[in-house]
Amino acid sequence: MKARLILITIILIAFFFGCEKEESTKKGNIDTFSISFSDCITDTKSTDSNAPSIRIIGQANGKLTVKLMNTEFCCGTDSVSLNKTSTDNKINIEIIDNGPFTRCYCPHDLEFSLTSLESKQYELTLVESEHAYSRDTFLIRFDYSEHLDTTMTGLIHGILISNFPLHYVKTDLGGCNNTFKSAQIDNKEETDTLIFNEQADSLKILVRLNLTCCIDFGSESEIVGDTLMMRISALNDEPCDCICYYTFDYNYGDYTSQGFHYKFYIDNYMRFEGKYNLP
Repeated sequence: MKARLILITIILIAFFFGCEKEESTKKGNIDTFSISFSDCITDTKSTDSNAPSIRIIGQANGKLTVKLMNTEFCCGTDSVSLNKTSTDNKINIEIIDNGPFTRCYCPHDLEFSLTSLESKQYELTLVESEHAYSRDTFLIRFDYSEHLDTTMTGLIHGILISNFPLHYVKTDLGGCNNTFKSAQIDNKEETDTLIFNEQADSLKILVRLNLTCCIDFGSESEIVGDTLMMRISALNDEPCDCICYYTFDYNYGDYTSQGFHYKFYIDNYMRFEGKYNLP
């Protein structure tokens, strides 16, 4: 009887420590759940008057509700997911538009919750969907509490181009730009590419494209929200029957390692997109 009692005690102790270990593992495992979003708020794209804003609401048992108002993605979307990574007190979340993808996009309200937070300071980076004309990044530092309830409009903290804009200087045109129809054109095959070249206080973005010969292009650049927009537009409609390599070197001043999203267009066709110096 005594031996049986000892055996039961050992089993209970093992069970107790096993639960402790599992609970300890769950405690630091921050996760997302209860994702929901609204239909289009308007039938036009977002403007400064309805810029995105974020509200975070603390709840009991380590839960936090995140509400993102006026965030853009496709009009016909019926599914959204979150790409989440977390280390220590840093939480990075990117909104993923799962489609179906449409030719229009509009503002939506999106809501989700985080679990397993503790009573300490966190840094939350929230990145809007790539299916937004102006893709913004929120970088928020907060002290978690179940009594937390705060709303922020626009971007706070961090070195982003919305806080510290780049100064667009010019675009250097090379390669097949300004080539006359009578000129001998070298049709060596190259790769379409976009390259970043950092200098002391400036940034060059080098764009290399295979395009139809004898087309003249104009270039422009602007900052919309937290997105650097670049575009080339055909200035004439007199193409030659060949393909050659064009170069467009975008020059920017006031560069201090700001982070941003970027989109590059050929007329209305988006050729490149991505992010630079962002989590």
